[in-house]
Amino acid sequence: MSDPAAESRIFWQHHVEAFSRSGLSIIDYCRQHALAHSTFQRWRKLLATSVAQPAVVPVKLEAAPILPPPVGPIMLGSPWP
Repeated sequence: MSDPAAESRIFWQHHVEAFSRSGLSIIDYCRQHALAHSTFQRWRKLLATSVAQPAVVPVKLEAAPILPPPVGPIMLGSPWP
């Protein structure tokens, strides 16, 4: 069984994205796709605000390699007399 709310969101998200690539005015895009202008505007606003909210993104961290100590004598103090 499908989720009608999710299907509706996907439908409108597709149209909002297609509109932004179309180069058409909102009125012309809605006419060409038989969409209600007011509904399109409502979904466009809704999707814009839901996208603008910050999201938690998982980040994979890896430990940096541990380097061996330098080889050679360790000089303490100044090399000049």
